[in-house]
Formats: sequence, structure tokens, C-alpha cells
Amino acid sequence: MQYIVQMPFVGGKFIHPSYWSGLGIIPIIMGGYFFNGLFVNFAAGFHIQKRTKFLPIATGIAAVTNVGLNFLLIPYYGIYGGAWATFGAYFLSMLVLYAYSRRIYPIEYEWRRVLGIIALTLAVYGGVEWGMPDRVWSKLLGMVVFVFVLWVLKFFNADEVRALKRVMRRS
Repeated sequence: MQYIVQMPFVGGKFIHPSYWSGLGIIPIIMGGYFFNGLFVNFAAGFHIQKRTKFLPIATGIAAVTNVGLNFLLIPYYGIYGGAWATFGAYFLSMLVLYAYSRRIYPIEYEWRRVLGIIALTLAVYGGVEWGMPDRVWSKLLGMVVFVFVLWVLKFFNADEVRALKRVMRRS
């Protein structure tokens, strides 16, 4: 991320240097967006069953949580407090919608695989960031390690491997 924002751009850098101090919140916000993506995924069942009245409840809970956490955290932690408030609100809205969705349109998710890939992602990211944060090659090494570990653990099933091979052949 550091290299992208510092790239030369028309009239200066890609992102102005006065904003570089806020780059640390990006992983926190991205984590929140991950939970927002799960929220959207869980919402599909409500649309299929035409019972969307639960969607505003989850969204309202998230909004109130976000505002409350902002008042609580921003005075002490600044923009990081706001980032964690957003993360917490998205996480809570996802949990609320998931709880409702289990009753309305239950879908069996492969939580073990989902949590496994999240854990691996965080481990590789943490290893790269804390081990060799300012090395471009360490990011590439992290991606190679990530794919290698998935391959060693036989993460992908036979159908997924076939689909990947089809996609690779088309490219």
C-alpha cells in the first residue's frame, strides 16, 4: 500500500502526503467491509423469501452501534476509533442478519474453510507486515506462501481444482 500511494502521479504523488498518516486504518476498514460483504450474502435469503423487513432492523442496529462507538472511541483513539467503530458496526449487523437468516432461509456455510482461509490470510499478512514490512519482495513472497500453504493443505476440492484449470486454460 505504501508503494501505491507514494507513486508519482500528475502534479505530485498518487495520494497526497498529508493523508499518509491515515493509511493504518485501511486494514481495519477492509475488515469491516468483509463483514459487510457477509451481510449482503446473508441478505439474499430474505430477498428470496420476500421477508425483507428484517434488513432495516440489522441496518438500524449497525447504525446505532456505529454512532455510539464513534462517540465512545474517537475522543480517545481518533481516526482509529472511527475505523474500529465501523468495523464493529458491520460485524454486529452481520451477526444479527446471520441469526435471523438461520430461521428464514438456512444455508449451510463451510465455516471451517472460511475461518481457515481468514486465519491463513491474517497469519501471512501479519508475517509480512511485522517481519519485513518495507520490502517489495516480501509481499510477493507472502502471496507465494499463501498459495503454497493452500496447496499443501489441499484446501481446494476436486471440483474447484477443475474449475480453476478451466479458467486458467481460457486465459
